[in-house]
Amino acid sequence: MTSPSDWAVENVLHKYQWVGNNPRGGDYLYTAIVYWATGSLFYLRTSLENVQIQDLTSAELHEIVEGVDNMAAEGAMNGPPLKIDPALAFPEFPTGFTTADQECAHNVFFKQPSLGGYGDEVSRGIARSCVETEARALEMLQVEPHDTIVTYHGCVVKDGLIVGLLLEELEMDLSERMLDKTRPFQVDKCMEEINSALNHLHSKKYCHNDVKTGNIMVRKDDTAVLIDFDSCLPEGETLGKGATFGWGNDDATISSMDNNDRAFDLLKTRVRAAVSAASLDGGAANGGGGVASSGSIVAPAAAMAATAAAAAEDTVAVLEKEEHPAKQYGKDVAAAGAAAVGLTTLVAPADGDAVVGVRDDGTDRKSEAARGDGYGAPRSPCCHR
Repeated sequence: MTSPSDWAVENVLHKYQWVGNNPRGGDYLYTAIVYWATGSLFYLRTSLENVQIQDLTSAELHEIVEGVDNMAAEGAMNGPPLKIDPALAFPEFPTGFTTADQECAHNVFFKQPSLGGYGDEVSRGIARSCVETEARALEMLQVEPHDTIVTYHGCVVKDGLIVGLLLEELEMDLSERMLDKTRPFQVDKCMEEINSALNHLHSKKYCHNDVKTGNIMVRKDDTAVLIDFDSCLPEGETLGKGATFGWGNDDATISSMDNNDRAFDLLKTRVRAAVSAASLDGGAANGGGGVASSGSIVAPAAAMAATAAAAAEDTVAVLEKEEHPAKQYGKDVAAAGAAAVGLTTLVAPADGDAVVGVRDDGTDRKSEAARGDGYGAPRSPCCHR
């Protein structure tokens, strides 16, 4: 058994029963923990509902693993950890796709597949499919790039498998931008930019199928950017992951422009509700937040009250009716990542207590731990949620 200092948490995901189309509508089922030890990834399923990623140290993880039921099957509830097989976790790299250039490892985000559902065969298969879907959509889009669609730098490939995607660095999603009190936010401009991105997809006969605040990022120049294409399919194809619960047609099974239209209408309504709340909470922008001008806000925290329910649904992690961390487009891979993005060397955890993973609501929260064996890459401590 390795020492706790050799371990690093990758993610923690809480699984609940589905009720209708609500992925968190029923009883708690289990908590999945994915972690690094001895240079490999492991999957552990536990009944410890109160495990919180922000509090879980490597030493505490080690204690959880020591307490498993060794008579149970690997990966079973409270059983020993299951070593993750890359061939099952990651899709094959198709001929003709773009291989990411490790020279562009600065100012990019390394997006990894979700492994929280690895212990379930169906969930694992859909997670792989999501990577393939996103890569295919981004390959199609790079032929004719669009200003308000995230920039794609290619697939990160190891042993013929897509272990991640290199994407444009983006620091803030739409909800976070609306909470930024320091500068006005042009709502009409934002909506026009996202509508333009959706129209560009539609012109290619593709549909995004998962429009929501969490899938809109904002560049430093305040340009809104559409992200997260793992539900993006040609019109008429059967959906895999589909939309986030509460954002449009929860019963949708087919990729369609109607899915985008419904979600975009909800987006406009919810964002404008926040604008209205801002106007009632602070008055002029110069007085501590509020409406700065027509279609523009400097939003105090209270401005989001009108969309609290929507925001709660937005953080529900939806993949294959299992669980999935919200997609990340955060700060750069960092200088250390430039060498590792080739995924050929073993990188030990930088800090025994540094953790990398997801919040209990399913969204990613990353820190300093580096991963290795070629199926992950070290990141900076400040990758965006």
